[in-house]
Amino acid sequence: MESFDKEKQHEKAWMKMVQENILVDVESETDLPIMWSIYHASRSDTVGSTEKCIEAMLPLFRDKAATPKMIRHGMYLIKKTTELLHSQQIPIMVVDQPIFDIATKIQWA
Repeated sequence: MESFDKEKQHEKAWMKMVQENILVDVESETDLPIMWSIYHASRSDTVGSTEKCIEAMLPLFRDKAATPKMIRHGMYLIKKTTELLHSQQIPIMVVDQPIFDIATKIQWA
């Protein structure tokens, strides 16, 4: 509950800053963090307090991706790459609907 109250205060501070600066000439004041994400990213108490994001984008396959063999190979590569980059992270694979259908069947098997 204490953490919630603290974050609620940060939200109110952001809204107050927006209300105070909403009518400021945009051309003269371009460094104002009006957007919610910019404001919270620039807060001094959040800088350096979170872990660095580690991500990787694997190259595309040369072969047709919508085959069970290639999807299984992709799952294997994603699993091994995730273990290498961040051993505690659960591997995540993003695919379109037709490949998702095949990948789900492979995962269940």
